[in-house]
Amino acid sequence: MKHGAMKSWHMAMFFTTLLLVFGSIARWSPISEFYVVDGVTLRIPQWNESVAMDSATAAVDSTVRAALESVDTNIVLSGEDVPRLGSQQHQASDPTQVASTTHVAVKRVPVPNENSLLEFAPQDSVMWAQFVSKLRVVGDSGMPLRILHFGDSQIEGDRMTSLIRSYFQSRYGGMGPGLQPLAPFVPMGSVAHDAQGQWDRYVSFGRKDQRLGDGQYGVRGVAHQYQWSPGDQPIGVTYKARKWGSRKVRTYRMVALEHGPVSDSSSVRLFARDSLIVQYDLEPGPAGYLSHEFVVPVDEIRWEFSGPSPLWYHASLDGVGGVAVDNVAMRGASGYTFSMMDQRHFAQALQNQNVGMVILQFGGNTVPYIKKEETAVQYGRRIERQIRLFKKHLPGVAILVIGPSDMAFKDGMDWVSYPYVSDVRDAMRRAAHNEGVAFFDVLKMMGGEGSMAIWASLEQPLAG
Repeated sequence: MKHGAMKSWHMAMFFTTLLLVFGSIARWSPISEFYVVDGVTLRIPQWNESVAMDSATAAVDSTVRAALESVDTNIVLSGEDVPRLGSQQHQASDPTQVASTTHVAVKRVPVPNENSLLEFAPQDSVMWAQFVSKLRVVGDSGMPLRILHFGDSQIEGDRMTSLIRSYFQSRYGGMGPGLQPLAPFVPMGSVAHDAQGQWDRYVSFGRKDQRLGDGQYGVRGVAHQYQWSPGDQPIGVTYKARKWGSRKVRTYRMVALEHGPVSDSSSVRLFARDSLIVQYDLEPGPAGYLSHEFVVPVDEIRWEFSGPSPLWYHASLDGVGGVAVDNVAMRGASGYTFSMMDQRHFAQALQNQNVGMVILQFGGNTVPYIKKEETAVQYGRRIERQIRLFKKHLPGVAILVIGPSDMAFKDGMDWVSYPYVSDVRDAMRRAAHNEGVAFFDVLKMMGGEGSMAIWASLEQPLAG
């Protein structure tokens, strides 16, 4: 080779030969690790099809298959004209006949397992009966019945929440994606969210330099504040529907902004697409909110701000009446920082909303750091305190605790479950049962420990 240069076809042959060698070892060699020198071991992936499944793996695989089969499907009604609970149509015994007579689409949804994954403690206080009663009377006027879904990064981007929202809004009315941050941290699946200008984000669950001294963050535990100087261009936030998710989430009629105390005069303008709808002039005073009800549903709005900024707690994009389901993702949170906020403020923020249910889905950020069973027990006690807090602030409101999924890490060439994932799940279950609230076992639904690797490796993966 001239001047020491390697031709492209030489490189291609070299890498092809390398792949063939390692591929052959992976295909036929029963050994996956080769000692090189002290402290250096070469690990080569195994060709799984040529290796017999051991009894432990086979047992996990069998459990996972049983779990997937138990998430069977049934025909239920969906669409605009879904009959409410208690109606004659809803109680019809032949779902296919109902679907044809009401001209609604059929939809595949899970059927409960033989051993229900939705658990209620023996001393349950029938708060869910109250929730069902509220669902029966939701109308097409007034504030929507709100379901607040708090969780860690497992629910970011509206994951899981979107399915819960679609379920309730298709049956009990309502529209829109619910509570939204002013400046997006993670894009939401159903909302294209664009913030202009410089926004500062304060979180109740983050680092100390991201927290507010007074502990007042609004109902979502997150607050934003824009930076403004005289002569600046207006600060803006735009919400535009994406063509993803259920049709009902893409439009809304009731929009609002909730803010903290106002120290300087400022103004806020609301646009629907390019049309100015209303202008609000804020004067020094207490915390409050701005709201506007559209006559017909809209799918794109823009808020523009000028003047010094108060704290902005959230925007809301809702229907009039019906059900609203809010995705409140708290990346990095372990679920026990609600008690670290200003409780008088947090209680008032919760009570300002017509809350019908609170969902607490945490544990994922805790599992990797649990090194002994006692630590998992302590975590459960912290979760129990959070449940008591919500029961105090929202007496009679239904509460659902969702435990962690299976979680895996790489051990050599294999993916294995974290050793204390079941202990964290058990601790959260005890917390829920001790406080008489509902618990949903995601780990059991998946098939138990070891199921994550299987869910992720299916031909059509169910996890990643």
